[in-house]
Order: sequence, then structure tokens, then C-alpha cells
Amino acid sequence: MGKIDHKDYIINDDGTIIRFSPDERPRKEKIEKLRQRINSNKSSNNPTPNQLLEKARRLYYNSSDREDEAMAIFYRPDVQSLMDANDCFEAGIFMFKTRHDLSEARRWYQRAVDVGGMDAKLRLAHMLSYGENGMPEDVGAALEIYANGVDQCNAKAEETMGDIYMNGYLGIEVNYSKAEEMYRRSAVHGNKYTDYPLNKINRLKELKKWSSERLLMQIDYAISTNQGARITGRIKRGSIQVGDCVYLVDKNASIELMNLLPSQIKKNKKKQSVIVAIEITSMEIKEPHGNKGIPGDNVRVLLRGVLSKEVEIGDFIIGI
Repeated sequence: MGKIDHKDYIINDDGTIIRFSPDERPRKEKIEKLRQRINSNKSSNNPTPNQLLEKARRLYYNSSDREDEAMAIFYRPDVQSLMDANDCFEAGIFMFKTRHDLSEARRWYQRAVDVGGMDAKLRLAHMLSYGENGMPEDVGAALEIYANGVDQCNAKAEETMGDIYMNGYLGIEVNYSKAEEMYRRSAVHGNKYTDYPLNKINRLKELKKWSSERLLMQIDYAISTNQGARITGRIKRGSIQVGDCVYLVDKNASIELMNLLPSQIKKNKKKQSVIVAIEITSMEIKEPHGNKGIPGDNVRVLLRGVLSKEVEIGDFIIGI
């Protein structure tokens, strides 16, 4: 540490001089504070790799105009040994978006997988699924990673495969049974957030069952056109498509008409018609089902030979 050569100044080891006013003689405690400050400055000039990594993270995440400085730190070998998978992914994203260096970006992504294990592999699989951040779209490679995660009983991989089966992602056919199996496995392996998708699957199964019943739809809007009455509503049971013959039934009729024979329904009907056009405005099930409406769907249909004045809000359309 610095040596005291005179009462009015200190000469440090590096040759710098700290001076004091002649009328204010330094006391021992003041000199000790100066020594501590000098030591503190010296330590800050030689930060540890951990301190450098924290600095790089702050620069990267908080100051977009200083990402280059952060990357310079990331490239230090002593810092690289401490970087986790997320740091490596962010470095790869920087390379892709800022420097357009795809090969270097992929090198960082691979390094993230090497240091991060299955969670990093799943993040890479997501990028491969949609061709994000410089990675080529490779659905096969993504599915292979997810399948490997399922084999290793990884809860996140199982949840992702559940999503794929339930929604028909990545070219996989919708399969509610497989989706349910994946979600239940994920729950067994510690995932606490599978209740919602499992309840949704039960709902979808119920809707599938209801779609085999006789059509029941309540009308919430009607307008006349040159071809007939255009009405909207939500399908409660059954299915509807172009060419279906239906009855328009008074809103005061019991909803139990759904379970009556066609001959009994005729006594309560206002008119018989045919569906000549259908538009599904929102689907309860995302699985593609063309121009066929199923339970839960909001639809707009055109009834041949029916005028809007013959329709009241609350009336029912019932299948024949």
C-alpha cells in the first residue's frame, strides 16, 4: 500500500500522489479511509469473472446500445466458463439479429445445449419448430428432441407433446387421448399447471359426444336477405352443415324437444327450412372441421325460404 512520506501527502505504490491542504494535517483515521478507498478502486479495476458476467448481463438486458460491450465480455474464456444456457442463447440471438452471423449464432445455441441439458434442448427444439433466431425450420429434429425429453420423463417435454397432440401442431394429427396421456405424465413428474388442459380435453371429448346428437341451436340475431333469413347463434348440441334440413321452433317450446321424436317436434315447429350457407365465426375446437359446425361453435347460417320477421331472438333451430 501507499507510503506516507510527508504529513501533507501520500505517495502510492503506483507513483501517484494524494495531496492535502497545508492547513489541514491528515490524521491517522483519514489516512486509513484513503487507504481503503484506494484498495476498493484497485479491486474494481480487476473484477472477478463472476463480476464481469454480472456486468455483461446488465449491459445486455438493460442497455440495448451497449450489447457489443456485453458480447466482448461474453467472449472472455474465464467468463464463458460461468455462462449458463440462457446467457449462451442470448448471445446467439444477438449474433443473429445484430451481426447476421448465422454460423456463430448456431455455435452459441449448441453451446447452450451443451451446458444447459434438457431445458436448453427444449428451447432449441422450439426454435427449430418455427425457424426462429437463425435456426432452420426442422420439425423432425424438434419432434426428436421432444420425444427424447418424454423418454427422460421431463415434465416440460411431456406438456409440450400434450399441446402438440391437442392442437395438431407440427404436422401431427389431433389426438385427445395421447394429449391426455402426456398431460397426466407431466403432472406425475411435477408439473402443477396441467389442470386447465386436462379440463379442456374433457370438455372437447364431451363436445365430440354431443356432436352426434340431434342439432339444437338457439338464435341470437336474424336479418333478411334475397335468399332467406341469415341467423347467428351458438350450437348447443349436434352438428350443422350445408344441405341439412331443420325446423324453426318457437322460443317458448321446451328445450326437451331435443329428445323428442321428429313427429312430436313438428307440433311445435314454426317452419321447416334447409341450410344453404354456413360460416363458423368462432370454433370451440381448434381441430379443423371445415364448414361443419359442432357444439360450442358460433355460426352464421342462411335459412332458405325464411324471413327475418318470422324469426324471434331466442327461437331454436332443431335438426330433423
